[in-house]
Amino acid sequence: MLNLLLAILNFLVLLLGVYWSFRKKSFSFLFYLALTVIYGIPGLVDAFAYNSYRDYTQAFLFSIGFTLCVVIAHILSGRLLHNKMKFLNKFNNPDKPFLGTREATQISFALLLAGTFFLFLDVYVGTGLLPYEVFAADWHVVGFSNRTFLHSIGVILFTVGSSAFIMAIIFKRWVIVLLSFLICVYVTMGLGIRFFTAPMFAPVLLYYLALGNVKPKKMLAGLLIGVLFTFGVFMVQTMRWEKDRTINALLDPLMYIKTYNRIVAMDSGEFSLRYVYYYLVNEIPETHEPGDGSTYLRLFLMPIPSSVIPDIKPTDFTQTMYDYFYDWDRGRGGTAHPLLFGDAWANFMWLGVFVGLFWGMLFGLLDRILNGIQASIRYMFMAPITTFMFFLARGAVYSSVTFIYYGFILITMTLFAYYVFKRLFNKGLHSNFANR
Repeated sequence: MLNLLLAILNFLVLLLGVYWSFRKKSFSFLFYLALTVIYGIPGLVDAFAYNSYRDYTQAFLFSIGFTLCVVIAHILSGRLLHNKMKFLNKFNNPDKPFLGTREATQISFALLLAGTFFLFLDVYVGTGLLPYEVFAADWHVVGFSNRTFLHSIGVILFTVGSSAFIMAIIFKRWVIVLLSFLICVYVTMGLGIRFFTAPMFAPVLLYYLALGNVKPKKMLAGLLIGVLFTFGVFMVQTMRWEKDRTINALLDPLMYIKTYNRIVAMDSGEFSLRYVYYYLVNEIPETHEPGDGSTYLRLFLMPIPSSVIPDIKPTDFTQTMYDYFYDWDRGRGGTAHPLLFGDAWANFMWLGVFVGLFWGMLFGLLDRILNGIQASIRYMFMAPITTFMFFLARGAVYSSVTFIYYGFILITMTLFAYYVFKRLFNKGLHSNFANR
């Protein structure tokens, strides 16, 4: 009975985060929503179905405390920063817009094309496969084997450039909508990596469910997009497992039936991450050693390239957690993501509850920055930040932060280059007219 009561409380606390972020039109809405879908609801099912012989007390208590810390810190930091950082007003002058919506959409689409180019160039350099040959190859080969630095460049460019899709929808540039969608399908199916659906469709989900003037029709469209997005993510994984990423597989009804069954079962894909969390809470420190904050030490050292100072960063703790959970496959170099709760527990145990304060303050800071800048620039940040929210919820802490860290760098550099080019272009025009 205690399991079920705590599961209900856990679900309600997550809904509190969903409600608060919805009211404030915060990008963190997707963080709370993702945890509600992949952990809050399945947790209720677990507590109801296995209440008599499985104890989830410690896991639910920890996640409840952690989520409360995130929400409280989010609320307080939002209020503290409300009238601060006034320098952002320079980027939100309606009389002198820094960047037009058309230019922002075109720049993002150019970054998307560049990212696609680098991703397939990486595959060619590593495997010799041309873009049209990747569908027949094993996804481990094209997606993970012989990667070069070109892959990392391609991922960041593709992630940031995916904002073109939502901007094209908002500003009704249908050619870019169609081209962006086709690029996403080609890259996702070609490389067999589910991740590439997130930066494309997560911003759309956020926009229709929480941003702007949300009406019943718009929310219904958002829910439909969410269902299709979830189905697409699981569909790519099903195709990988069936070792068929061709157009024939996409048209095979059996693929859709298998994908549907996996989603309804709530025990595979993203829904299985809670099992890693349950395991770590029960086995650390009794059976396995905690990480002693290694995840967050890696975050602190992120600006220092490993190529410059080798071995300065600790081993990726997701690999250690993989060895803990998949003991039979130990040493393969795989990664396990136990939701954000599980990563906090594995690093700090009960003290990990207070890590939630850090993430809540970061959400408040991001809200202040995004609300203080021009809309067209804010939309350029939608893909990397929504991707960050999804990956953070699933417990891919280091990877998630790379999206906003390198995303902010790339967008800042792009806008600076745009500003310089614009100034030089306008100066050149002015000089030409003056000399006539």
